[in-house]
Amino acid sequence: MSLRTLALLILVARPAAAGVLTFLQLQKDGTAGINGLGRATAVAVSPDGRNLYAASEGDDAVVVFSRNIGSGALLYAQTAKDGKNGVDGLNGAAGVAVAPDGLHVYVAGADDNAIAIFARNAATGALSYVGLVRDGAANADGLAGVRSVAVSPDGRHVYAAAYDDRALGVFARDPASGLLTFVEKKADGIGGVDGLAFPTAVVVSADGLNVYATGSGDDAVAVFARDGTTGGLTFVGRLKDGVNGVDGLAGASALALSPDDLSLYVAGADEDALAVFARNPATGALTFIEKQQNGAKTVNGMDVPLGVAVGPDGSYVFVAASSGRSICVFLRDRTTGRLTFLERDEDDDGSRGLAGVAALAPSPDGAFLYTAAPTANDVTVFQVTGGITTTTTPTTSTTSTTLPRCGTRPRAGCSKPVIGGAGLLLMKDRFPDRRDQLAWKWRRGAATSIADFGDPRHATGYRLCVFEPRGNGSRLILDAKALPGGRCGLRRCWARTRRGFRYDDPQLTPDGLRAIVLRSGPAGRAAITVAGKGKPLAMPRLPLTPRVVVQLRAGNGACWEADYGAPVENSVARFRARAD
Repeated sequence: MSLRTLALLILVARPAAAGVLTFLQLQKDGTAGINGLGRATAVAVSPDGRNLYAASEGDDAVVVFSRNIGSGALLYAQTAKDGKNGVDGLNGAAGVAVAPDGLHVYVAGADDNAIAIFARNAATGALSYVGLVRDGAANADGLAGVRSVAVSPDGRHVYAAAYDDRALGVFARDPASGLLTFVEKKADGIGGVDGLAFPTAVVVSADGLNVYATGSGDDAVAVFARDGTTGGLTFVGRLKDGVNGVDGLAGASALALSPDDLSLYVAGADEDALAVFARNPATGALTFIEKQQNGAKTVNGMDVPLGVAVGPDGSYVFVAASSGRSICVFLRDRTTGRLTFLERDEDDDGSRGLAGVAALAPSPDGAFLYTAAPTANDVTVFQVTGGITTTTTPTTSTTSTTLPRCGTRPRAGCSKPVIGGAGLLLMKDRFPDRRDQLAWKWRRGAATSIADFGDPRHATGYRLCVFEPRGNGSRLILDAKALPGGRCGLRRCWARTRRGFRYDDPQLTPDGLRAIVLRSGPAGRAAITVAGKGKPLAMPRLPLTPRVVVQLRAGNGACWEADYGAPVENSVARFRARAD
């Protein structure tokens, strides 16, 4: 019997649950040829949704699974283990993160005081060891007992929560090689920094402006402002359990931001609680909203929460309850961030592999949830039902919050046309007929599957970003979004087609995009068309400064790009060019 057959036999056929989560699959250490999941502590799904990576502190390893995007099922592919084939830095592997461009995977080796760096094969998901950055070597600092790593949304920096250092380590990332260079360390009690005693988790806001970390020894969350150029951090403040009305942070163990950057959720392991904060997007400041606690009201099963995650559409918050052997599900109010307890998915007989469950990772489309359980030595797959379509009845195209962001510079790693000149761009200013027009055609592009598009009917938003050079960098000159879900007039904005999706909004809300066509295909056959017009488009002043870069970014991390260095026409009325 083949390995593929053995792995598929682990799928469990059971009636669909009435709740949000339905158990689908268990991948357990020592079964179906799987090795390396001893004390699995962390999981991460690649931005393209094709792979899952699990870090295991017991086996000093990172395990690679290929992922069926349609069914959510996992198939074991590879184990990279410390001390084998030149791999180093994985002792006590406690955290794992995939770069937004999907090119590298970073693993926190707590016992090695290091971050192990792997190159990722975009086609297969396989990992190749690149190197490491270790505390005390090459002037690096802030890695002693590192438990968690986070990559900034622009892919330029990596942040490490160093438990034994009581600090955050800041590193610059080389997008090409993936290698890290030490920038600075922010340590508890030094330079006014507070709230970082024994940090266990770190996250970067989607807008790249802030970094948040849990201080489990301080029962606190530390807040930092982030310099997008250097990656450096400036301490803003800390919120501490029992101070100024804040509650639920005792033993702060994990945290997660909502996709809209408006809410922060922190698991308080020592009081079986989840603290809810509102985030000010302008300043990054947090305001305490409420505490959800085990045994209060209808909440049950949330014993020793060690992991928390927010679904990509912002509808649900999931909590991994280690001692409760449970996943607790909360419905999120996408306006206020407040939570309502929905259900507890409990592993009462050991069949779901949730003993000691400590980490969670939703799929990019929000249709599946993956867990890591160090006591059970396994990874579990759940299907997520409901979401935005069951929690609200949208009447406009502004109902979802799962959107990419343009930032201030083009993103690395976007798919490009495989034949030069295949990307067409037309911009027509209001002068002389006062009617802005935009037409962008990404033709004969790199291979693209339907799964790469996510599902814009429910969860995946799109954003068109146009940049032109400015000094040694670039500046954003057009930013227009197409929100997922919702209705445009009497029909839904997004519709499924045979090879992809189509967006049609005659109302031009909110930013003037009229139509988007996403068509999958092999290399040279994939295609994308974007059209917009009218005053909402916020057309930049013409003429433009080449080289112009256009990127269409999806909320699931996918991105398509074309560059324009030699326009056919570039006047005060029109910019027209073929891609280089």
